[in-house]
Amino acid sequence: AGTICLLGVSLALAQQAWDTLQEYEKATGNKIEKFSESPMLRTKVAAGELPSVEERLPEEPQIIELLEEVGQYGGTMYLISVAGEGSEIEASIRNIGGVTYENKIIPSVAKGWDLSDDYKTLTLYLRKGMKWSDGEPFTADDILFWYQDIILNDELTPTKPEKWSPGGEPMKATKIDDYTVRFEFSLPYPSASEVVYSMPAFSPKHYLKRYHIKYNPDAGEIAKKEGYDNWWESFGFHTTITGGRPEDVNLPALTPWVFTEMDAGQNTYWERNPYYWRVDTAGNQLPYIDKLMSMNVANPEVVAMKSMSGEVESSVVMLNFSDYPIYKKNEEKGGYKVYLFPDGGASTSLSYSFNYTHKDPVLRKIFNDIRFRQATSLAINREEISKTVFYGKVSPWTAPVTPDWAGFEDWMGTYYAEYNPQKANELLDEMGLKWDKGRQYRLMSDGKTLSLVGEYCLQWLGAYPGKIAELTKEYWEKIGIKLTVKQVTEDLQMERMGANEHDLCLWNCDGSGELQAHTNYPIRLMPPWHWADIPMGGPEWRRWYDTKGKEGEEPPQEIRKIFNLADEWLNVAYGTEKYVKLANELITLNVKGFYLIGMVESSPRPVIRKNGLRNARREGGQFRPGLGAYMTDQWFFEK
Repeated sequence: AGTICLLGVSLALAQQAWDTLQEYEKATGNKIEKFSESPMLRTKVAAGELPSVEERLPEEPQIIELLEEVGQYGGTMYLISVAGEGSEIEASIRNIGGVTYENKIIPSVAKGWDLSDDYKTLTLYLRKGMKWSDGEPFTADDILFWYQDIILNDELTPTKPEKWSPGGEPMKATKIDDYTVRFEFSLPYPSASEVVYSMPAFSPKHYLKRYHIKYNPDAGEIAKKEGYDNWWESFGFHTTITGGRPEDVNLPALTPWVFTEMDAGQNTYWERNPYYWRVDTAGNQLPYIDKLMSMNVANPEVVAMKSMSGEVESSVVMLNFSDYPIYKKNEEKGGYKVYLFPDGGASTSLSYSFNYTHKDPVLRKIFNDIRFRQATSLAINREEISKTVFYGKVSPWTAPVTPDWAGFEDWMGTYYAEYNPQKANELLDEMGLKWDKGRQYRLMSDGKTLSLVGEYCLQWLGAYPGKIAELTKEYWEKIGIKLTVKQVTEDLQMERMGANEHDLCLWNCDGSGELQAHTNYPIRLMPPWHWADIPMGGPEWRRWYDTKGKEGEEPPQEIRKIFNLADEWLNVAYGTEKYVKLANELITLNVKGFYLIGMVESSPRPVIRKNGLRNARREGGQFRPGLGAYMTDQWFFEK
């Protein structure tokens, strides 16, 4: 129970995990006779401050196979983040389930789950004897508290998560016993198992009920003493519904390290969880590293500087590929190694989409003519982009998804990706877009110059969107399209797209991984070809879809077909024959329709690991921050 092999194929798991001691012994022939712990905790046990490690571990600890070797205890790991974003530790192992580098969903906090044959009942199985970081039992009551008293409470959660309300009706949660919870849905919900892995579906009832009005009539008075007007504001300080870093340092947790302090500079400090529920194959309670310190910095440039100076053990999300040669050159001086990980969540480094519901009817007609979209793609010299921007390490790629998707076919990735300005000009000629007298630009049907504004932002992406945008301007001018590229803030770009005021949007194609798409919705395979609040193309079509036709603009038949296919695919079980068939149809419609057009493959992501850091991935895995794939609890310092 609780393991999903994507596409119905058994995927090799580089690091195995076993969810009971009996399961481990049966699979390996080895038996864990005793448990060990960090000297830091052994000292506390000797002083009578903690129970023994045997009493702290659950009856059914998870055993993980180590990447390299059994580690050594001790030390403080220094990490870095920008405004709280960027440290893989802060996003590590905090959900019911986890996902590996190989896109395999595995148990984590829960030891497993079962989805009924009719897809309407999901049963969770918890680990007997598991405890919160303060030593209190973790049971089904903590899941019911999270759902019934937080999610279903209108003050705490005014907008209910759609994931837990398929068909618009909230699911029903029932406690079977202390270690079993049943979720019931009003209609078949095949993706329920996938949703489980991605949600921190629990909260420590024993700690938080003091701040909840249902359990404490004085919760309002506590809130006022803390400086809040309402009890739910105080409650919000003491917990975190989304599973992110809490503000209350006393909030019990299930993570490898527990948040203990934030200083005036918003640097955060963490200490090992003495009741953590994972062990290695030698019976050593994880994590190996005792303490963490995550430095908060102003921008990605500071991340790069501190990483290269050797101030941090690991840097992941804020490093730009464009700076890879600098990282590589500085390895010896900085005492680290830099590695390149494939970006598992993005299909292209930069993609573009036109505004198919443009307010100008002339531009709208041009954008909705597939010949125009094909021409703009054929005019782009993708090989040159690879060489000048990405050091030749990426290949042309137009598809909106990655090649590991179910239903993906080889031809899809490079559809209309060749550089052929002659064919591009022929297509524009066919459309009747005549040249002006000086043969500099083409004219629209109203006699005006075919002039477009392409907007992009640099936030989190480094300089490469601007470089690609400028090259695209040159390419399109050769076929008579006047393109003005404009760098704007992310907020302004989103505001203009939401108001249906843009011509075309250039954005990286992240969020295109299959697992994420089926857990949420396929943002790169349906309008607006991004999240609903980042409407790259056809914002009025998406408004029509979201309001069930009450607002926005009814799309043409093919777009309605895409919406219907996406809805159907989301409600089919992972890996089934129908799932693969629908995925193929959905991808095919998008690729041939050319609604979201990629430039080149997503660039590899630089990952810096300081020398001496062991059991940390250096190759063979995708870049997947925030999904628990890093298994940071096994990292240790070589002495």
